[in-house]
Amino acid sequence: METATVYEMFNKLLEGHRLGYYNLQEAVNLLERLWRQQSEDGRKDVENLLWTRLSSEPLVPKAVGRPPSDVLRVVIRAIATFGPTAQLPSLVFARLPWQGTDLMEVWAQSVCQELSYSMLHHADRFAEGTFILAKSLCATYTFPRSAQLTGTGFPQVVIDAASDLERTIELIEYSRFAAGLEGTEPKPGPRRGQLEEILAEVGLPIQIASAMRRAEDYLESGDPFSPKNAGDLIRTSMDEAHRAVVQELEKMTGRQCTNPEKDGVRRQYMRDADFITPAEEAFFSCIYTLISVEASHKLDAPKETMLVMQRTVRDYLLLLLRRLRDKRIALPPAKPQ
Repeated sequence: METATVYEMFNKLLEGHRLGYYNLQEAVNLLERLWRQQSEDGRKDVENLLWTRLSSEPLVPKAVGRPPSDVLRVVIRAIATFGPTAQLPSLVFARLPWQGTDLMEVWAQSVCQELSYSMLHHADRFAEGTFILAKSLCATYTFPRSAQLTGTGFPQVVIDAASDLERTIELIEYSRFAAGLEGTEPKPGPRRGQLEEILAEVGLPIQIASAMRRAEDYLESGDPFSPKNAGDLIRTSMDEAHRAVVQELEKMTGRQCTNPEKDGVRRQYMRDADFITPAEEAFFSCIYTLISVEASHKLDAPKETMLVMQRTVRDYLLLLLRRLRDKRIALPPAKPQ
């Protein structure tokens, strides 16, 4: 298709959306169809038209009527869907006017919001460096002293939009990290709910797993994240499991734990009962301490760090419970001494 024809079709599609003939997603789909119909050079022409429109489409306050910024949303989503994405955050933030509250609100509520949506729903098309770039752009507005550094006091709606975009990117980065831990190929391994299954199998209350389940839910949610809250849940899951295991070992050995409310004493009891080795006791104690230390310090990647801790502890608890199950089968309960 000749360049002039591509240009005409491109403009007709955007004008059709502006006039209400196509909704936002329909317009994006039609633009993608136009792009796919082109040769390599023709596709570059479509991409260049998108970049040009992203830079030139005017922001219009909502009071004027249906804002042409809807066209900007179409363009942003189209680039995220099939265009080159590396510079998309830079160009979106370049459209933020530093004067005029009405126009700032249009940018925040329409343009920036669309960038957040498009990055979330087409995350696989954005490189890690693009997310880093976007977060650095957000920091200009979310940094507590941004007004002093930039000389401009931005309205709260702009700060909120940049904060929402930051949280979206953090969610994407966390999801990528979690997927990397799991691996892309299906393989045997711990699965959600397996802790409850083994608890039921050994006859222990499945409520013991509630703290670990809450930790999993907390890590998977998009809520604002607190390492301390996550660490407390993970530590609680260790405490409750250790307490239950010690109680079962007391029945088996006939020996009482001297101070079962202290987890360090519980770990020592498990070692003395030959349930864990001295090396395992040292390792498990290090995990317990590490969770406490990491949860109370500022981390570069707090959610990712706590995810590693949660999965390590989950696997460790599965090991203890399987070992308890096997010991109960092999060893009948001893008479109290």
